[in-house]
Amino acid sequence: MKTFTYAAASPPGHGTPAMAFGKHIIRMMAANTGGALGMLEAIVPPGEGPPLHVHEREDEFFRVLSGCFGFWCAGDYVELAEGAASRCRAACRIASGTLERRKAI
Repeated sequence: MKTFTYAAASPPGHGTPAMAFGKHIIRMMAANTGGALGMLEAIVPPGEGPPLHVHEREDEFFRVLSGCFGFWCAGDYVELAEGAASRCRAACRIASGTLERRKAI
């Protein structure tokens, strides 16, 4: 993996489509940032999301673009509305999903 010494950007309309707990668009791969971060956009149907899981080495950052998401992180539960953000540190148990009473992103 090469060193991250330049700006990384993902213009509108770019990215790699992927499917996992809804439609995802991979905006930035870790290989493009020297392993510093990866970024994806998820379109998750109401009431769905990934099951409880752990990232051993990676922090996870969320920003809700529309709708409302519920997040479990290290035993705490929080609901985030459009425009809100959250971070869960590495090695924490994480689960997230859209809330059925709101639209998904």
